[in-house]
Amino acid sequence: MVAMVILWMRILPGVLPPLNPELSPTEQFHQLLEHPLLLLTVMVNYFSSEWLWFSKTLVGYLGWTDTLLPNWYHLIAAGTLLMALLAPENRALIWWARMLAILTFVALVTLLSIALFMTWTPVGLTTIRGMQGRYLLGMLPLLAWAIPAYSSGVERALTSIWYPVLLFPLVTLVITPVAVMERYYGSWVVMVESLKALLL
Repeated sequence: MVAMVILWMRILPGVLPPLNPELSPTEQFHQLLEHPLLLLTVMVNYFSSEWLWFSKTLVGYLGWTDTLLPNWYHLIAAGTLLMALLAPENRALIWWARMLAILTFVALVTLLSIALFMTWTPVGLTTIRGMQGRYLLGMLPLLAWAIPAYSSGVERALTSIWYPVLLFPLVTLVITPVAVMERYYGSWVVMVESLKALLL
């Protein structure tokens, strides 16, 4: 495995386009070493100024973040995510497991920030470029582990919130083809006409 990584690192510089002169992973790495609080600063600057963009790119910006889904979809997705985190029957974890989930989430976000700061952020910029919410999708289940267990009464009361969570994929299946069709073909009518021209 290590040999494959070394081989790929040898091949990669030859197939990638030249780096933008504003970018320098080496310089950024030295900046992080010389200024211990720089990483915290750029993370705070990014999340405080770009929180809305970040939350929208968690779900709803497709492709090269140029295919937008409706605002109401973002609201439904945010509500569904909250319900999924609060849903019962996944709280039988002891305190150290919850702490481990939180620490793992924070560590992964930090590592992602370091990677994007070094590779996509111009030298001298005190924020992060290239961060998108969808990069965190695989980490979100860790947040559910951090929520303490409920009493049996609260658990029974919250059981029904599983239904909207389970139905949310159906909303996605309806809205996504419409958004993709409008973005790349203009409308369903244009797509039908294109298919007719291809088949005739």
